[in-house]
Amino acid sequence: MIFFVDENTANYCLPVAISGLGDNFLVVDIKAGEEYKNLETTQNLWDILLSNEIDRNAILINLGGGTVSDIGGFVASTYKRGIRFINVPTTLMSQIDASIGGKTGINYGGIKNIIGTIKEPEAIFVFPNFILTQDLRELTSGFSEMIKHALLKGGSLWKRTKEITDFNINKIKSLIGENIAVKFDFVSKDLYDKNIRHALNFGHTVGHAIESCRLTKGQKLLHGEAVAIGMVIESVIAVRRGILKRKVLQEIRDYIALFFDLPKIDNLDDIIGNMKNDKKNRNGKIRFTLLEDIGHYVLDVEVKVHEIYDAIAEYNLSYKSL
Repeated sequence: MIFFVDENTANYCLPVAISGLGDNFLVVDIKAGEEYKNLETTQNLWDILLSNEIDRNAILINLGGGTVSDIGGFVASTYKRGIRFINVPTTLMSQIDASIGGKTGINYGGIKNIIGTIKEPEAIFVFPNFILTQDLRELTSGFSEMIKHALLKGGSLWKRTKEITDFNINKIKSLIGENIAVKFDFVSKDLYDKNIRHALNFGHTVGHAIESCRLTKGQKLLHGEAVAIGMVIESVIAVRRGILKRKVLQEIRDYIALFFDLPKIDNLDDIIGNMKNDKKNRNGKIRFTLLEDIGHYVLDVEVKVHEIYDAIAEYNLSYKSL
């Protein structure tokens, strides 16, 4: 049994996870942070498994947030052509999103998650109280995925999510189970991300491009912060396309602004360049999931580059530069 942890989960979560296990396990540290989700870290982890003569009957436990489960799942799915792994997500983001659905991967060439596999874990164990170890910024980042799920699902989930107007941890925890169910519903219908699962990319086409650009420049922007920006800009695109009402855009923008002090967007050429390498693209065309209304969406919409520039320009009129 091997545990992959970062410095945070090693301190706060590992003692709980190994209680009663004795000492028949190996603990491997991964540096916390998206910037370490790369080929160098992957090679180091492969080397550790090899040097410890880990065989194909071993099981790897990813104890951490999205970075740990992404890179841990990738290492497990490729080492000796695949060993078993379990995800124990410790952050809000990983509990409701990153640990679920079998997507693994690393960043490469300045592009987020461009190298990876789809390999489902043997199990996922969610302990909601682990999110109490996060700081407010990280928790808020995870909450952006709750907003995304609520916008896709609509109905009572959106209503109850919108009732959260300050960061009440008990209210957040009360929605974890339903958010897991939303993610599982899409994954169960489309594990290999060929059609309906594309809905979960709402906010991510723009968000991943901005996140990758900031990461390359050494400017810290959390995944959920980038997705929050992406949800607003992609909703602007939908309004300018005439498929989403402007009052709905305003509702979305106002709610996101309660939690995120979002920056103006520059380096547009670099961001568009990142979008051109998005995994959902076909035949060189950038494709989006766009909202038609809260709870209603359309998949794989081809959007022209000039439309993206125009939408970002409109977004920039609404948010101050940090």
